[in-house]
Parts: sequence; structure tokens; C-alpha cells
Amino acid sequence: MAGAPGLIAFSDDGLTVPNPDYKSKEAYALEPDEKLVTVWHSNAKRLEEARLAAPYDLTLRSWEVTDPMLIGDSSVDIAKRL
Repeated sequence: MAGAPGLIAFSDDGLTVPNPDYKSKEAYALEPDEKLVTVWHSNAKRLEEARLAAPYDLTLRSWEVTDPMLIGDSSVDIAKRL
């Protein structure tokens, strides 16, 4: 799984988070060889509703880019040296 341990990666479908079962020897451990796991939003919500997990205190809101400097017409001069 890509990413650095300890970092959270967001996607439309879930969160990639540090695996609490990493290196666990317990029979119920999930993916104990993986440092990171993806928690799918639908599964996280079911666990939260069943009171098997605490809510993750994070709200993501979409935004619209409105700055004309960012959304206007542009061109790239591939011959220009940077």
C-alpha cells in the first residue's frame, strides 16, 4: 500500500490510515503485515452507528475554484528555460 506510515490519505471512497493491527499476532487481526489500511466510508459509518468505533472528527467540504488567474486561458512555452 502506498504512502508513509502515520499519514492519512483521503479519497472519494475512504481514508488510508495507520493499521492498528500492524504486526499483531492476534487471530482477529486484519492485514497485520500492512502498515496502512483503507477504511471505506460505508464501513466506517456502520461501525460508528453500531458504537464499535468513535466518530472521526473531520469534515471535508468541496470548493469551487473561482480565481480567474487559476481558471483562465493559458499556454505553455515548452522552449522557455526555467
